[in-house]
Amino acid sequence: MSQSQQAGTQTPEAGGIERVSGLGRPPADAPMLPCQVCGRGPTAVISVSRNLGMVIFRRYWTYHAPLCRDHGSQLARNWLAATLLMGWWGIISFFTNFGAIATDLRALSSARRLAPAGSVIVPGGFGMAGQASAPALPNVPRIQLAAVAAGIVVVVVVAYLSATYGSKSVGDLVVGDCFDDPTGTAVISEVPHRPCSEAHGAEVFDVVAYSAGQGTYPTDAEFQAFVSAQCIPAFNTYTGGGGGLAATVDIGFLTPTSDGWSSGDRTVICYLAAPAGQTLSQSLRSSSQ
Repeated sequence: MSQSQQAGTQTPEAGGIERVSGLGRPPADAPMLPCQVCGRGPTAVISVSRNLGMVIFRRYWTYHAPLCRDHGSQLARNWLAATLLMGWWGIISFFTNFGAIATDLRALSSARRLAPAGSVIVPGGFGMAGQASAPALPNVPRIQLAAVAAGIVVVVVVAYLSATYGSKSVGDLVVGDCFDDPTGTAVISEVPHRPCSEAHGAEVFDVVAYSAGQGTYPTDAEFQAFVSAQCIPAFNTYTGGGGGLAATVDIGFLTPTSDGWSSGDRTVICYLAAPAGQTLSQSLRSSSQ
């Protein structure tokens, strides 16, 4: 076995993991070892880790070797990049990855603090020059890489579908959002979010803070008066002047509940809606907006 060794294990996400290395950390008073790659000094024992999340399984490698600044920095950068890219995919892997990243960052910092290679002569170092090479990233079977890639695709697709078609909190609605207007519900906390290019029932055209009064909770008539004064002009601006559009769509609004008002919520959301039994198939936002 060579002086430095990389090793890894594959375990289920729910299992433990064994970290294996061929070179432990030397005692504090141990003589400086030459760089494992080029035989020069000064060196430090660089310890790196790599985590590979494979959704169901995971693999973890550690590596310890005396390396100069150039080769230590190169090793730490390569393993850190691989861990940042491929280490997150799995519940346990997600949390384990933070430890691997911290290890690689410490290794990179240690390597960069070294003086330039060759500025220190290490006894016996030149006899080792060229006897080893910088460790490559651990080999991973193609089928495992394919499984990781498939897992990443699934996560991305699920995240996209959730963001595009999932429910959205009313408090998170912004101008331009399209959704299906829940009917027959007095208190609404979430709405079904929809792409504006697909069938939907409503579209937000203004989000404004109620400013007609900050005291007691407004009556329905007071909210209605505020909406007429604030949202009708906003509707004309949003749709490019209306152009008779107001006769073909309804205008609705969402207001804070009394509890929300007591907590400081003053947000009024104005939206246009398709007539009952109909849907919209595109955004009605003016191209000038």
